[in-house]
Amino acid sequence: MAIYQFILTPVDQFFFGGEKHDTKGETINYFVESNPYPQQTTILGLVRYYLLLKHNLIGTDKIKAEGEDLIGLSSFDFDTKKQLFGKIESISPLYFVNQGNNYFPAPFDVEHEIDKEYGYYFMHKSGKKFISKDYFPPMKVIDSAGQIGPLLLGSSATECIVYPTQHTGNEKGERGESKEDAFYKQAYMKMKPGWGFAFDANITEEVTEEELYINFGGEKSLFSLKVCKIEKSSSPCTRLPLDRNNLYGFYCLSDCFSEPQLLENTCFAVTKAVSFRNFQSSIKTKNYAVYNPKDPDGMIRGNRFNLLARGSVLYFKTKAKRDEASEFLDKPNCTNIGFNNYLKIN
Repeated sequence: MAIYQFILTPVDQFFFGGEKHDTKGETINYFVESNPYPQQTTILGLVRYYLLLKHNLIGTDKIKAEGEDLIGLSSFDFDTKKQLFGKIESISPLYFVNQGNNYFPAPFDVEHEIDKEYGYYFMHKSGKKFISKDYFPPMKVIDSAGQIGPLLLGSSATECIVYPTQHTGNEKGERGESKEDAFYKQAYMKMKPGWGFAFDANITEEVTEEELYINFGGEKSLFSLKVCKIEKSSSPCTRLPLDRNNLYGFYCLSDCFSEPQLLENTCFAVTKAVSFRNFQSSIKTKNYAVYNPKDPDGMIRGNRFNLLARGSVLYFKTKAKRDEASEFLDKPNCTNIGFNNYLKIN
């Protein structure tokens, strides 16, 4: 087994996720916004596609006979307790790279202090007290030495890594005719020059180190893909600049499938939710380009989940309570592809 680092650098704008319809495909949402980063299922799909491409199986009949051993029978399905993805042993959570340095999502409260007053915990920075309902936690990044990096999302391209660029459109019907309720506004994302997305994959066969261009994401955006073999998987931050006064906690390195019981025993938490749905396919799927629920050869639309966002942080009064809560995140089918990864604090 070898470890490979995959680095994705967008050539221009890109788009990840977002839906224009509700769960029944009826109510239209006119504003569709890209997520700032690809989900773990998206990068799993990329690795599976890459291996098929290297074995010249794309679009051939041999994929049914050889595909399962190479990439597994089907894509990620949360309701399947144990899945195998062929030669793909595991995938790390997504992180960011810039000039050879690795950056990971920082805890939402990384620049704040936590104190206790009248039996309740509160967060403050430079003497300013933050009220939970008024505080929208920004995503920041942190390097492996514990140094806090720039904002992931900011008000302008000069101060952030990823930022939105908006487009409007009017979907056309047959013969170029306008469709009713077809107007939409779509927010793509751009990435600051020099930055890229990255992840590590444990693969049980040798993969050629190379650079190529590949279409990736919901709108088939163009990315530069660099694949290189590395000695060990990239380590997240191990020296958090946090002093939590004997509170025990953990923070999410990746988006996490969770259970309601996870929050029951917290004494303080800063969290966000991320809406998630993935399209499921198998090695027998023929049509990947456009989702059509009436197509028997097409993809299947999975259930929608609200995930605990990367950067979310939870604290507990005792180490035992912390460890008991973290058991709700220990889902092997998720951790193997980079979901539900977390680091303990104290």
